[in-house]
Amino acid sequence: MITAILLFLQIFAGQDTGSLIIDHPDRTATVIIGKFQQNLTSGDTLRLPFGDFQLRFGFPSHQDLLVDVSVRPGSPARLRLVPEPIRSEHDRERHSVYPTLLWQANLIVETDATSRLLLNGLPIDSSLARLRVEPGQYRIESHDAFGRRREKTLTVSSTRLTYVDMSAPQFQDRLRTSSYVPGLSQYHRNELLKSTLIVGAVTGLAAFSITESIRALHAQDRYDATRKAYDNVFSPQNLIILAERGERQADELNRVRLNRNMAMSALAGVYVWNIWDGRRPGRAGYRTDPPAIRPFANPEEAGIRLSW
Repeated sequence: MITAILLFLQIFAGQDTGSLIIDHPDRTATVIIGKFQQNLTSGDTLRLPFGDFQLRFGFPSHQDLLVDVSVRPGSPARLRLVPEPIRSEHDRERHSVYPTLLWQANLIVETDATSRLLLNGLPIDSSLARLRVEPGQYRIESHDAFGRRREKTLTVSSTRLTYVDMSAPQFQDRLRTSSYVPGLSQYHRNELLKSTLIVGAVTGLAAFSITESIRALHAQDRYDATRKAYDNVFSPQNLIILAERGERQADELNRVRLNRNMAMSALAGVYVWNIWDGRRPGRAGYRTDPPAIRPFANPEEAGIRLSW
């Protein structure tokens, strides 16, 4: 780290530095000297202190190149790079430092949205699956929402992107099953606010539907009693009173039935939406289920993308 800082200061100051003109076939290249990095397009000039260096070049669509150079006083030297093209995701995984530069990470952990992750026994943020760690061997543990534990041991390099899938087996099946209980699937995906809102909406609509159904039964009984009384009354004045009462009771009955039907329709809609949303894969940061990260995809053709 100190070497990289001193190198940067020397380049910035412009003292005792030479120049290299870099030609390469890709749209961009990243030169790496220890922890010092610089992006270069073809024809750009790289300034370095006088001395001998080993340069690593990473490309979006070509394999890495390691080049030994000597920087001496005099006119700028021209360095023409001819890297091998990347023909597959396997080539990119094995022979390219570029994914670590693009993702700003050398370790990507994928799992479902609610699992708790431990790296060498220490918890890591559940919303961060991209990690920049020191090279070495690591133990990753995953504790899912259903009490199951998984563990993997892996070796991480500073120049290669390591991808590990810690997705809980059958987690999506559990989500589908729990989606029939309002809010439970969202709870398992750690969407607590949404789960609370769904439970509240279902509870409120169900209670309102039951209340309006009871009111509709009582309103129907009162209306039926008025109709029976109307058949047994012969006084014109009483008939008018019963007719007006019957109209008011009919209006009340229709209003209560409408409220009940609307509440039951809304309840059915919320429940159906709860099932649809509950079957959706969990999402948190770069963690998905089922696995959908393509960290070694060709950025020239399809880009480095996530899908869920």
